[in-house]
Amino acid sequence: MNRKLLVGLFWVALAFHSPLLNGQGLMAIADKQYELEAYNLAIDNYRKVLAGDPSNSDAMFKLAESYRLSNKDNEALNLYDQLTTLEKFDPLAYLNYGLILKSTGELDKAKFWFYKYMEFDQKIGKHYAESCEKAKILLGEDEHYEISLFTGNSASSDFGASFDGKNMIYSSFRNDLKRDADSKNKSLIHIQGNQLFSLEEAIEKQSHNIEFLRGELKSSYHIGPVDYSDQNGSLVVYTKNNFKNGVKFVRSNDTHMSLFFAEKDQNSDFNKERPFPYNETGFSTGFGYLANKGETLYFASNRPGGYGGYDLYVSYLRNGSWSIPVNLGDSVNSPGNEITPFFDDQNEKLYFSSDYHFGLGGFDIFISEKTGDLTYSSAINIGKGINSLSDDYYFVISPNSGKYYFTSNRLGGKGLDDIYYATPAEVSNDMAIETSMPPAIDLNDFVIEGSNNKNGNAALASEEDMGFSLPVIDNNFSMVDARLVAKQEVILEAPPTKVYFIQVAALANSRGNVSTFDRLTSYGNLYKVYKSNSTKIRLGYYYDRDEATKILSSVKSMGYNDAFIVHESLVTSELELVGNSSSSNAKGSISSTYTPAPEVTNYKIRLASYTDPLWFDVSRVNDLGEIEQWTKGQYTIFILSGYGSLDNAEKAMVKAKNRGFTDAHIVIDNNGYLEKLKQN
Repeated sequence: MNRKLLVGLFWVALAFHSPLLNGQGLMAIADKQYELEAYNLAIDNYRKVLAGDPSNSDAMFKLAESYRLSNKDNEALNLYDQLTTLEKFDPLAYLNYGLILKSTGELDKAKFWFYKYMEFDQKIGKHYAESCEKAKILLGEDEHYEISLFTGNSASSDFGASFDGKNMIYSSFRNDLKRDADSKNKSLIHIQGNQLFSLEEAIEKQSHNIEFLRGELKSSYHIGPVDYSDQNGSLVVYTKNNFKNGVKFVRSNDTHMSLFFAEKDQNSDFNKERPFPYNETGFSTGFGYLANKGETLYFASNRPGGYGGYDLYVSYLRNGSWSIPVNLGDSVNSPGNEITPFFDDQNEKLYFSSDYHFGLGGFDIFISEKTGDLTYSSAINIGKGINSLSDDYYFVISPNSGKYYFTSNRLGGKGLDDIYYATPAEVSNDMAIETSMPPAIDLNDFVIEGSNNKNGNAALASEEDMGFSLPVIDNNFSMVDARLVAKQEVILEAPPTKVYFIQVAALANSRGNVSTFDRLTSYGNLYKVYKSNSTKIRLGYYYDRDEATKILSSVKSMGYNDAFIVHESLVTSELELVGNSSSSNAKGSISSTYTPAPEVTNYKIRLASYTDPLWFDVSRVNDLGEIEQWTKGQYTIFILSGYGSLDNAEKAMVKAKNRGFTDAHIVIDNNGYLEKLKQN
């Protein structure tokens, strides 16, 4: 155990043995836990600091970062939403807030905060603002891959697939599989780190055949990824790490990774381990991959002299010794982080992941072609499907099946990080259209003028006024289960994607007593909100931030000092009404300022608008709802309908965005008018 970790653990132990710690002492403990990436401990202590000092921007920023680096984006978003209302805070909050918003698909909002960051770093801020527009283009591309979830994934983090003959070797934090020693000594709880597992690729769906790679007497923890690409010999390269379950794999200033070589045995295990001679103290070296029959080593390192955080390097085996590593240059490397290289010897293409080159969000996987001894072409994004709005890395091609394996923490997996594999998607020639498709038109600039009703809706033009006629749909487009209805659209204001709650408590289980919060109903409805392993008690909801802030002040004056504002999407399926504001007669009620949500059942989704309806690909969304076709002048607008709740409409909207309709948004059909609710 290194000296730095021992010192850190001393500080952590001190936190539990000090009878009373003031805010400054708690902050010092939390900072040390944050430095050691013990984010769960840091989160608890930063929250205690903020309970005594709610305006401590440093604690709020590091708490938000602890959530972000633990892949808890919703919690981080709420904190950044609060942090950016303070007078002074770390300007990195602008950048990191934008990065999380981008990873959730809110590209326009992300771009706003990247523009704000340009005031402090024009180059970086401008780059990420441009990346939002590039992401929209990538999201609009057709799917080129069929993506499948590896059946051996667990509820923990699984990552870093590699292949030795017919066996697939990968790393996992799973603790549901026990060694013999575990049953004999129950104190051996698997908190030490990830281990290596083995499964024959051909029987991948029989996940009960997963086995530990290493024997009980060998060092098994904090090892991975491992690579077996030395085709002519038994050389193995692997990374010794200090990864933690559910925590992001890299930070730019990491010091916990180093590369080791070993000799493989007949069971894919290895021995005779020795360090890579160019590991550097105080910096990380890892993610090794052996190419050229084991004579070329690609790896990632954040050592000095690179272009940014982690860069990719290459070293050559010459006369039994490894050469001094050489940086791969700025065609591959960037001011951000480049990690997890894989080299395809047959096609001389380098695959790697980057969080800076233009991509969808987080880490994306890129391809760069080798053009000379030390020259590579500019990085090209591998495309939507393999890449997602989340982190995508550890790309490798199976030598047995030719499948593309990679790791991702995207939504829809089994655990925190999961292994996926991709196969090329079959493209139907019947659906082929010209590649010069014009972009969809934004109709916000083409509002129909007319008299307004009491809700501010523009008058609806008649079919005769519009000169409307139902266009003929090309027979190449599948119309199964699709209903086309001729209507007209009026564009008003943007719909509310989020609302404000005031969270007053978090209960350990759903049976907690909420009667103690009844008096708060003078300020709005009281809800139970079911999230993760706890039940939140929240007051609200409100469309206006200023209104929520005023109510928060009143709530705190009633003794609820830990209350805070939450800004998030309204998901009705998570809510249980436990206190109704309309029945409250408490003094000081300001229920007259409370704005309840409109009672709406006719939610629809506006997809896109075209001058020629034949450009609209019905098959991409005909499984998401009923398709309606509206017109305004020369423009044809396509709408999805058939949703009984906002929750159902939001789920369909997310799917539509993921299929390329990046400007899709929810509207309400109010007796022939399509309304957009005002977003505060």
